[in-house]
Amino acid sequence: MVEFAILGPLEARAEGGPISLGGPKQRALLAVLLLEAGRVVSLDHLVDALWAGEPPATAVASLQNFVAQLRKALGPDVIETRQPGYLVRLGPEQLDVARVRALVDEARATEPVRRAVLPAAMRGHPAAQALSRQHCAITWLAPGERDAALPGVAVAAPAPASKHANDASLWITVDLDGTRALLPGDAEAPGIAAALAAGIAAPADVLVLPHHGRRDPAIETLVATVRPRLCLCSNRSGEGESAQGRALQPHGVPTFATGDCGDLVLIGGRSPRLCADRGLPLPETLALPAPAR
Repeated sequence: MVEFAILGPLEARAEGGPISLGGPKQRALLAVLLLEAGRVVSLDHLVDALWAGEPPATAVASLQNFVAQLRKALGPDVIETRQPGYLVRLGPEQLDVARVRALVDEARATEPVRRAVLPAAMRGHPAAQALSRQHCAITWLAPGERDAALPGVAVAAPAPASKHANDASLWITVDLDGTRALLPGDAEAPGIAAALAAGIAAPADVLVLPHHGRRDPAIETLVATVRPRLCLCSNRSGEGESAQGRALQPHGVPTFATGDCGDLVLIGGRSPRLCADRGLPLPETLALPAPAR
């Protein structure tokens, strides 16, 4: 499955890593289609977007060639030909902005979000604008800054050398009545390195592995520093083990994936435990392993 990021630099990734998207015009074409994912974008609109109202005589032919090259890179089913133009059809888990919008919509449907902590780079982003329309108070964290969002909740923004949107992820530490959980967002190797250098990635009972789900040697370094009693991870396919979970098996850290177990609920306190709403290998409740001596 191909995943797309448009919140920062345009990127496409598959299990094997980043996918080359070609030159500026070809990348711009994909960006326009992704912004309108699920809707047909006409040839006229695409030509106007790519050539700012001054298209060359070969504009349509060039556009068709860009589509052909993108299909080779992304697979034949991502971009569909639909009159009067093209359509990108994606699952909500494949596009970062769709995931953010879904979270905002879910929050809006349950209880208004009263306060949010976001990376400073997201100023003006549609998700931030949606929160502002709900009269949500937003705290902006620049790289290197931290915020005590709520009692028992701390948010930190590492300062990675990378400009990749994933590495700008905020790291959250939650104290659940004595059970410490660390959530690194979608961080990849540069973001993890920055969090380790800043002491943000500190020992915790539970480590939620980065959402992207890809195997990365930096995650093993993170686990060695955090020394968690168990790890939680996202299994996007909903079946089988995650690549990250398989990587941690030799380390002896119990790892559970949401795709296998459904919603996972961590309960802190004197006898911390993990609950799942369905599926094996997790029983109805699981006591956290005792801390290593």
